[in-house]
Amino acid sequence: MLKATNPIIDLHDVSVTFQSNGKTLHAVNHVNLQINQGDIYGIIGYSGAGKSTLVRTINLLQQPTTGTVTVSGRHLQQLSNPDLRTARKKIGMIFQHFNLLNSRTVLNNVEYPLLSQSINKHDRRAKAKKLLELVGLGEFEASYPEQLSGGQKQRVAIARSLANDPDILVSDEATSALDPKTTNDILKLLKHLNETLDLTIVLITHEMQVIKSVCQHVAVMDQGKIIERGPVADVFSETV
Repeated sequence: MLKATNPIIDLHDVSVTFQSNGKTLHAVNHVNLQINQGDIYGIIGYSGAGKSTLVRTINLLQQPTTGTVTVSGRHLQQLSNPDLRTARKKIGMIFQHFNLLNSRTVLNNVEYPLLSQSINKHDRRAKAKKLLELVGLGEFEASYPEQLSGGQKQRVAIARSLANDPDILVSDEATSALDPKTTNDILKLLKHLNETLDLTIVLITHEMQVIKSVCQHVAVMDQGKIIERGPVADVFSETV
């Protein structure tokens, strides 16, 4: 299936600055970034390069100091608070440390984002079960997070992030706490979700091998700026 070529994410001249000890720190420095629908787009750089700060502007969890953020054709900074909350539901996020609720079962964790929606208990539970099957954890629905391996916890987190049927999934260092084999399994799952759901994935990492494994395009960040970008094979041509 051919991917659409219109950008689903368009960051225009985005900067994020912080004040520290009387000095201005440029966490993100005049970044322009367009990501097409259906792409797996990697953003790589060392710790402190500005990757996570940049990616948090995509759903305005981090408000840009300057610049505009357009997602799915909507200028997010112009939305009312209720409309922004609705827009954020279409941007799923997964993190390095899973952020699961230890007092809830695996099924309850996946159901959690749906509790605020007008969906009855039967349909909510059925949807959560379907998502657990999708990530390969159907038999673990009654388990608790502490009973799972790191890779299984991340699969639960991925299932939960899909509960609101997002168009975009942001993975912020989601494999950095996992061993190499588990990392590979999670990356295969993300690629499968990209292909079957036409899910746009933005993948933040400091590991080149992660980018090479699944990403189609990549941006290299350093000191808040994108210093190189393009198809993965072109950017890493000397090492691929």
